[in-house]
Amino acid sequence: MNILTLNHYAGSPSMGMEYRSYALSCELNARGHHCAIVAGTFSHLRQRNPDQAPFNVRRTSVEGIDWYWIPTGRYHSNGVRRVVSMLSFATRAWLYARRLAEEQQPDVVIASSTYPLDIYAAARIARTAGASLVFELHDMWPLAPQLLGGLSGRHPFIRVMQHAEDYYCRHADLIISVLPNAIEHLASRGLTSDRYAVVPNGVDVTAGRESQAPPESHLVMLRNARAAGRFVVLYAGSVGLFNRLDALLRAVNLVNDIPVQLVIIGQGFETETLKLLASNLGLKNVSFLSPVPRYQLHGLFALADIAYAGVGASPLCRYGISLNKLYEYMMAGVCVLFAGAADVFNDLVSEAGAGLSVAHASPEDIADGIRRLHALSGEERTELGRRGAAYCQSHFAYGVLAERYEAALLWACQHRRAQR
Repeated sequence: MNILTLNHYAGSPSMGMEYRSYALSCELNARGHHCAIVAGTFSHLRQRNPDQAPFNVRRTSVEGIDWYWIPTGRYHSNGVRRVVSMLSFATRAWLYARRLAEEQQPDVVIASSTYPLDIYAAARIARTAGASLVFELHDMWPLAPQLLGGLSGRHPFIRVMQHAEDYYCRHADLIISVLPNAIEHLASRGLTSDRYAVVPNGVDVTAGRESQAPPESHLVMLRNARAAGRFVVLYAGSVGLFNRLDALLRAVNLVNDIPVQLVIIGQGFETETLKLLASNLGLKNVSFLSPVPRYQLHGLFALADIAYAGVGASPLCRYGISLNKLYEYMMAGVCVLFAGAADVFNDLVSEAGAGLSVAHASPEDIADGIRRLHALSGEERTELGRRGAAYCQSHFAYGVLAERYEAALLWACQHRRAQR
């Protein structure tokens, strides 16, 4: 198959996250398919964005994958500039559809940006090429900005997103969801269960073997904390509201009977707010470190006693979660503290026996979790980490997921042929 994926925020090991489109493309190429990715020139998730002229679409090869770069504007928050960037990507990809169809001659076109507006460009490419149309669901849009951002269903932005969701539910040959229970909502928008498949996020099992040395400043800070007898709690990932890092900071403030050192590695729209909160709480045992490429993370995970992941209580959690950081933690063999288990459809840490899950991402529950994991011996925490790594390798390695992904795409092609 020739497989063309549209993902505004797609990244690679050399650029930074997000990695899913790249990782699956590599695996599918290895299986004899040909994959190409259409991405935006700017993403807040990448550590390095490509250079690009303001108007020209450029074709390059990055780490063995064909890439098309759609010019998109820079933004620094979840505001108007980010919306303009979304519209730029979706519109220019639609205008460029005929050339993409002619150059790539795809059998399958996948709309895979977090937001659903790329479905129109993907549909136009698929019609031109006679290809199957697949929508890949990462987050519950437009529900997410409504429930997390407080936007009304009558807001023009939400109405546009709702039209896009309804469009892919009616017209896509297949929806591939990273969330295990998204069908509960999508069925109400017209999706039939036979056109729904679940392929969660995953992890590159070679990351540890191919790891690179992290920045010396990061290593020095973590080594000094361990040398001082600190219990190192590490968070690595995007710094946003949904991850409840505010509750983690308040939990560290409660755990004043344990020599905790909290290390937050990453960046996001809430970084400065969290730094201010740490200052207001008088926390001297919290370090904010700059993000690093994932191939440098394993050397930092090895210096942590536990790693934290959390989700805020939200109706969105009923559809399931698929947190990249959980797979990265587990594959690295670090013991995980997961906060929010009572609020989610699926609790991966409990399933894998990879650490400890607490009911809610509240300061009290997180503090209790830190105390309970601190009370374990180092050998017991290491064993929990080993269980997580073994479970992750057998269930969430991209090589394993690519087999499921390939089967889903082949089904979509057969479905398209049957409709003709």
